[in-house]
Amino acid sequence: MSDWGPLYWLIAALLVGVVLTSVVMPFLRPRPPKPKRPGKQGTVRSGAGSQRRRNPDGVPASVPLVLTKHVKQRMTQRDIPEAWLRGTVANPVRVTPDTKERSRCFEQVFDDTHGNITVRHTVKVWVSDADGWPPRKEAVVKSTAAQRSAAIRIRGDQVGEFIGKGGSGIRRLESSTGSKIHVDDDGRILITADTVETVLRTRAMVVAALR
Repeated sequence: MSDWGPLYWLIAALLVGVVLTSVVMPFLRPRPPKPKRPGKQGTVRSGAGSQRRRNPDGVPASVPLVLTKHVKQRMTQRDIPEAWLRGTVANPVRVTPDTKERSRCFEQVFDDTHGNITVRHTVKVWVSDADGWPPRKEAVVKSTAAQRSAAIRIRGDQVGEFIGKGGSGIRRLESSTGSKIHVDDDGRILITADTVETVLRTRAMVVAALR
């Protein structure tokens, strides 16, 4: 028994060393770096901020646009810059098939300021899909339209006074300006019309009516 004593303690020490190594070593090893999360899809970072990636439902950049005479007339009548028209079909926020007209309606919004008033332009562009979609040789633009809007906020206690009995106050303004007026319960008033001038004139009348 005395001859086995040193060997016994040696084997025991080796076993303890193996157990400690298996338990302690994983904590001593350097952890691999966590993979970086990919950036949010749908945006491209640039020095001027962020902008949306090209919408896959838009007209491909390789397909030339054909602007008919009617479209050019509508652009002049509705005060729609060509850059807005092209931006709408290239990167729409909404695309709606129009089976009756054999076309697709593209929609995009553009904001600009007039003094300290922000006016939103909702632009629609109809592109023919009579030859199938997406177009391969050319995209024929059939028509375009735009709606302008601006918002103003009033106090909650002014809402009833502004609307008038049975909506008479709103109807009177709509009749005299040709605009549409929507009032939320929280006091937000949205004015929509075909032209910027009408929107701004109606907004000024709303402000004057509440003084």
